[in-house]
Amino acid sequence: MRSIFANPHFLLIIYTLIVSLSFHVGHAITNDIHPVLLTFVRFALGALVFSTFVFRQYGFKRPSVKDISRYTLISLTLVGYFLAMFYALRYTSAVNASLIFVTVPIFTTIAGMVLLRQYPPLYKVVILLLTMLGAVWVIADGDAVNLIGLKLNVGDIIFLFGCMGIGLYPVFTKLFAKKEPTAVLTFWTLLTGSIVLACFANVEIFKMDWLAAPARLYYGLGFIVLLSTVVTFFIIQYSSRKIPVSQVTAYTYLIPVFVMAEEILLTGTFPAWSVWPGVAAVAAGTFLFMKNG
Repeated sequence: MRSIFANPHFLLIIYTLIVSLSFHVGHAITNDIHPVLLTFVRFALGALVFSTFVFRQYGFKRPSVKDISRYTLISLTLVGYFLAMFYALRYTSAVNASLIFVTVPIFTTIAGMVLLRQYPPLYKVVILLLTMLGAVWVIADGDAVNLIGLKLNVGDIIFLFGCMGIGLYPVFTKLFAKKEPTAVLTFWTLLTGSIVLACFANVEIFKMDWLAAPARLYYGLGFIVLLSTVVTFFIIQYSSRKIPVSQVTAYTYLIPVFVMAEEILLTGTFPAWSVWPGVAAVAAGTFLFMKNG
């Protein structure tokens, strides 16, 4: 059992499920709280939760200015992404967001080639592209007309820029992480991100009427802080140290499939049979990456 949880591919499946659910949760609460404040709360509470484990396990070691710079550079990729996500979900749907999210592996692969000199074999590039096409086909409901007529709204464009940022995350983790344990790296990433966000969210903190906030906001924050922040940050940083970054973000292609399954559970609407070739392409592509990891 312990070896399973040490397997980065198994952990990335868990990561994919959590991320797919976060689109629904974020869409449900984004109008209850300012996006900047929501992102700040996510980072600050995540750092607080993680600190209880990190300080007990590793103690407190004051980082140098150079270390803080490393942690801040990593956190900026996440800050930009989550700000874009929560702003975007005010204007676009969870399904559209999951479609745009499949561009992340392309951005990561390009960044890995430029910054890390990691050049994936040609067959893996082909798998990436075919799997992305399968994911797009799923979101287009298996209809070529929908695919051709697909239009990006303001929220889609905002989120696309956020995906460029998150695409740099595993690359920056591999580039700037040193010998510190993954848990320590995750904690300082969250804390430095919180400090950056506090500079922008300070007014919103006092404007927010927390007592009047609906219960769904607190449930959503619980999910976002404990699972979508702490757990996923740890998984990505751990996996980025174990396998190539192009393989880490390849799991992104499973997200539209998970979102589709969740839509079935939430709405009771079953997708048309024309969608399933795309599902098969995504499943096959992800399996090939796991097999060759």
